[in-house]
Amino acid sequence: MWIFTIDGFFSAVEHRDQRECVMIRARYEEDLKKLKGKVCVQFEIESTPHADYPYRLTVTKKLWAAYVSESALYIDYDNFKDAALKGASPKRNSQYHEVWLAMSAHQSRMEGLFDEPLHRDVDSPLEYSEAIRKVRKLTRDKRLSVNMFQMSTLLAHIYGITKKQTMYDLIESK
Repeated sequence: MWIFTIDGFFSAVEHRDQRECVMIRARYEEDLKKLKGKVCVQFEIESTPHADYPYRLTVTKKLWAAYVSESALYIDYDNFKDAALKGASPKRNSQYHEVWLAMSAHQSRMEGLFDEPLHRDVDSPLEYSEAIRKVRKLTRDKRLSVNMFQMSTLLAHIYGITKKQTMYDLIESK
């Protein structure tokens, strides 16, 4: 289970050795510290720097279920990103926006807004301009405001344009 709460981003899976527990994995230790403070577990946060998630915390399934339930019951915000990112670093802010953009791009493909994904390199500024035009139309239609970073992220997710082919690279090559 992947879950975003105002405390952070968590990946919860059944513990391999303790079936009554879940292993909560996180990319940031501070997320697990917030979680640990709320569920009062006796386990320590493990550092696993070479694993896919560098931090882990063991929690009983009942405590995890209580945390998830209480997180839902005590929602007191009307905008999740604003609430979750209050006081967050610019890096975390951009990461959450990238998740939002990736899901928005996926939705757009599913709705047929971008029915001809390029799935190839975009070499010419003309091809890139056409992709930008389509993305701008999508963002206007959905009344979204996107900056250049978000635009290049959308292009990457919708068209499979690689990071080396971002808008910045094309501008630099002129």
